[in-house]
Amino acid sequence: MVAMNGSGGRKEHNDVLSRVATGASEALNVVKDQTRAATREVKRNATEVARAVVDSAQDEAERLYVRHKSRMGSKVGRLGKAAKQTAHALHAVRADAAAEYLEAFSDKVGAAQDYLEEQSLGDILSDAGDFVRQNRAAAAGGLFLIGFVAARFLKSSAQRPRGDDPEEGADAEEPLGRREKPSPSGEAEPRQKKRLPGPK
Repeated sequence: MVAMNGSGGRKEHNDVLSRVATGASEALNVVKDQTRAATREVKRNATEVARAVVDSAQDEAERLYVRHKSRMGSKVGRLGKAAKQTAHALHAVRADAAAEYLEAFSDKVGAAQDYLEEQSLGDILSDAGDFVRQNRAAAAGGLFLIGFVAARFLKSSAQRPRGDDPEEGADAEEPLGRREKPSPSGEAEPRQKKRLPGPK
């Protein structure tokens, strides 16, 4: 009987362990399923939020573009008009080659003005994307040139005086050739002005 109780206790013990293992496995599966569902929900929500942010940014950009489109168009139109007037002046002095170049430029500017007035920002960005895909080398060169110009602009902007220090602003506005040189003693000495010989 004792042997039977021992083997029966083990069987009971094994059944309990088996039920605990099964319950733990089921609980683990439930947690995994809930985690997957939560992950899918987070991804879906993140995608919706990102889409809403992009849509909002595109709407705002389009609104700003529409607001400033006429101003841009008038500036481009003035450029074309100035080129056309210069071309007429060049024709008057018989500089026909330069005049024809400016007339062609004026026509291109007019076409650009019409394009800007007729297209939405989305259309312009789509056309720009198509151009980049078709002309990768030209696009890379253009981006390099834009980056170079932007860097030069930022560099020159950073070198301008802030106007906080009156002495600093005065020195910065003075031409380089007219600044005072420090003497060996450390004091600033004004440079001598050179005089040009006058008529005799």
